[in-house]
Amino acid sequence: MEYFGIDIAAIKQRCREVGVQHVRFPVRDFDPLDLRLKLPKAVARLAKAHEAGEGVAYIHCTAGLGRAPATALAYMYWLRDWKLQAAYDKLTGARACSPRIEAIRAATGDLLTDNSPVELTIGLRRRGTAKQFQVCGGFDVPGLEMVEWRG
Repeated sequence: MEYFGIDIAAIKQRCREVGVQHVRFPVRDFDPLDLRLKLPKAVARLAKAHEAGEGVAYIHCTAGLGRAPATALAYMYWLRDWKLQAAYDKLTGARACSPRIEAIRAATGDLLTDNSPVELTIGLRRRGTAKQFQVCGGFDVPGLEMVEWRG
């Protein structure tokens, strides 16, 4: 928040002055795995802070394009009985945004199956005379960091 010059203390103070409940739930930007892991708690926090039919919830992240819409979308899907695609269409029709629908699907699967992601490290042992290698297959795993190795 400091990077963008945002004074969170001033925001909290102003919220108190006008009677707005301010709730923060940090999620790393541009990190679909972090979003996937934190969405259930973010939505639970939103649900606790906002009763349906009781005013308005203002959900925002730095730009309001990714994390905040994903949180709103998951809230609509999980707690307000919207079909995921219908909620997505409603949200993106009201605001130009790009919620990570794949993170919501993955988090939904995690909740339904208790299939929490597991951190792992893959090690490769060099044999022979190869000076470089490349992982093939075109797979994309959120949170997987591929490191190129050259001998």
